[in-house]
Amino acid sequence: MKTILFLVGEKLSANGICADAVMNEFSSMGYKVLCITNEEYKSSKSEISNGIHIVRIKPRLTYRMNNWCNNNTGAISWIVRKLSFVLNKFKLILSIPTWPLISPMYAFRFYRAASKMYNTSDFDCIIPIYTQIDTIIAGYFLKKKHPELKFVPYFLDSLSGGYGPKKFSKNWIVTRGIKWERRLLKNADKIIVMKASQEHHDLYTKNEGYYSRMRILDIPLLTSFKSNNNSPSSKILDTNQINLVYVGSIPIHIRNPKYILEVFSRLNIDNCTLTLIGTNTCPDLIKEAQKNSTKNRIRVINSIPHAEVISVLRDADFLINIGNNISTMVPSKIFEYMTTGKPIISTYPIENEPSLSYLKQYPLSLLLNENREQINEDTLKLENFIQNSRGKSVNLQGLKESMYYNTPQAFVKEIETLF
Repeated sequence: MKTILFLVGEKLSANGICADAVMNEFSSMGYKVLCITNEEYKSSKSEISNGIHIVRIKPRLTYRMNNWCNNNTGAISWIVRKLSFVLNKFKLILSIPTWPLISPMYAFRFYRAASKMYNTSDFDCIIPIYTQIDTIIAGYFLKKKHPELKFVPYFLDSLSGGYGPKKFSKNWIVTRGIKWERRLLKNADKIIVMKASQEHHDLYTKNEGYYSRMRILDIPLLTSFKSNNNSPSSKILDTNQINLVYVGSIPIHIRNPKYILEVFSRLNIDNCTLTLIGTNTCPDLIKEAQKNSTKNRIRVINSIPHAEVISVLRDADFLINIGNNISTMVPSKIFEYMTTGKPIISTYPIENEPSLSYLKQYPLSLLLNENREQINEDTLKLENFIQNSRGKSVNLQGLKESMYYNTPQAFVKEIETLF
């Protein structure tokens, strides 16, 4: 059986969760799976997890600083976090000529670790996950050195069609991204991109040499829900409440929680709790909503391990999605939400919000347009949805048939055509 190496920048991120899904699928089918990823706080240098050999490399300095702050408190932690923020901004300014490459040494560490692993394990295929560009660079140079190696960049986010620093215009990001794609994809055997970026590539890269090697798949998280029903209930949620749960980061320039917070604050239903789990860049907005929500409670909890997230999703009554304002950026959380079969409530700020096409196929979903600002009407919709949908669930098998490209099996089948 073949051996496959994955390069994953942040294994604990949403993209890391997607990578885990496809790696586990390969492993379950008898493939030997290797993975190079970031060191986390006090993590081991290498380990075998679920049959996958994981090797960890030193991440960027700001990543290490933030990791330390997430596991320590006090004045020193506050100072280190502020220093990390300033350092990251400074590095971003210095890297404008090479953006999105910010740390060449980080890319080199991926390449060095992959080269060393190739000399000992002789893998057949390398699959770098984007973001970050460092993994793609490492894969490109390894393929250049070993032409017999299959090289398959996996764009869970779009490079030329994705997001960038707010100071950069869309045209600048597209132009810069295409320059990098021309350089790094010319020796790729196959390129996997997400359905959400298909329109972008049809518009901007159709005449590029690498376009014909692109294959359209989708976020691979429509899998069997892994929670153990016999395990204890999550300690995070009060099971005596009606629990609405949001899991994930909230960068306000990409997803704005203002509308869902306003609607929730007006609910005329007793014993509802909205729990926001993850980091956010709008603490003042959330604090104001907490003050205004006199009837029901809004809670904020820091990021938790993914295993605990699964338990929270199992125990929640309703799952919340805050729509993105970038049309090519599909929030991977909605597919994990769907695997639970639970009712989903989502806002959307743009008509082509990337999760809409999926949620419209999901029988237990409520979609609220943030721009209509029909607060009273949407509050009533939410009240009715809560009262009529609580305790109901969706059959996953039917979804997996209609949304096949959102399964890990679709990804594995695409890679198998190379061998």
